[in-house]
Amino acid sequence: MQPDKRWASKLLIQKKLEALWDSGRLLTELLEPSDFFPLRFPLKAPSPADLGQRFADAQNWVSEIRSLSSIPGFHLEWQVVNHRLLGRNELPKSLFIASVQDVLAWLGKRRKGELFLRVASQILAEIPALRTWIIKKPHQVLIYHEVMPRLLRVMQWMLQNPKPGIYMRQLSLPEIDSKFIEQHQSILSEWFDLLLPVDAIQQQWSARANFAARYGFNEKPNLVRFRILDETCHIQGLSDLSITTKAFSKLALPVQTVFIVENDINALVFPRIPRSLVIFGRGYGFDFLEQASWLSDKAVWYWGDIDTHGFAILNQCRKILPQTKSFLMDENTLLSHKMHWTIEPKQNQSSLNYLTADEQLLYEALQTQRFGTRLRLEQEYISYAGIMQFLSSLG
Repeated sequence: MQPDKRWASKLLIQKKLEALWDSGRLLTELLEPSDFFPLRFPLKAPSPADLGQRFADAQNWVSEIRSLSSIPGFHLEWQVVNHRLLGRNELPKSLFIASVQDVLAWLGKRRKGELFLRVASQILAEIPALRTWIIKKPHQVLIYHEVMPRLLRVMQWMLQNPKPGIYMRQLSLPEIDSKFIEQHQSILSEWFDLLLPVDAIQQQWSARANFAARYGFNEKPNLVRFRILDETCHIQGLSDLSITTKAFSKLALPVQTVFIVENDINALVFPRIPRSLVIFGRGYGFDFLEQASWLSDKAVWYWGDIDTHGFAILNQCRKILPQTKSFLMDENTLLSHKMHWTIEPKQNQSSLNYLTADEQLLYEALQTQRFGTRLRLEQEYISYAGIMQFLSSLG
């Protein structure tokens, strides 16, 4: 027979100590010793009934647990159990471990512990304020130990140059390039958030989505692409342009109508239309429209996919430009293209406050699966003839 699973075991003790390693507690004890050691493990031992029924198994269990006392720093506390038939028996009651070094040695982690102390000491010598980060995430000290000198170099520079206002490519530090910063944004963002002044962090941006903007680096400018559909409005003979959002906001083109189209090919096939232009849409994000005050008195038409996200994007556009009208995003268009229906991977469930009554009905029909499960009609499946028919209806 095998020892009872309820009894303490060498394997169970090892797992508990490994859990302490995984949690980082052993490493923090190296850096900031507390009264956590000596560590005491109560041992679940055979009961008097177990001794009577499984005496041989109990003896084997005692032998296994006794072997722990041969490990440096490990000490057993014993208790006497009297049995009416078996008499006086000594059983292990508790295991005491003298120090964190003894645990690390038994787990085979002694060298990692020494490495942790060396690297942590290096960090604290250069930037003492990182102590809280070390205590909170001690294993990251080991994960990044090879590049720690370079990471500290970047942090020191940022402390001296908050809100740097340069491109990361311009950072001139030994062994540091923009690729290194990109590869280590996770740990650097933790440090920056912890140590930089509050006014040096643009809280509206997340580090994951926009690291550069959050910490005051210059960004690659976003471009707005558009086609001018009237030759008389071309800019020095140019009709298809991509310019920065800032430049776009300063335009003053003599157009009356603006189309916003999500599919690039559809935008490219738009025909000549007097005093009109078509903007190549880019999904969510209409900041460039908000800055372009010259659009406020233009007729604006939006065309996106017929799915829940398509209507959410339309809603966002209309919030900025209230005069926006949608086209080819109605129920008739959806139902007349059944053969081209596809599946929307994940539906938007938000409440949309800027849709018309008909748009709202179709949006809710898609949400409630009225026509089918997660239906979507992508705009590229609508025929060119359908586009031309709509444009002709505008006169």
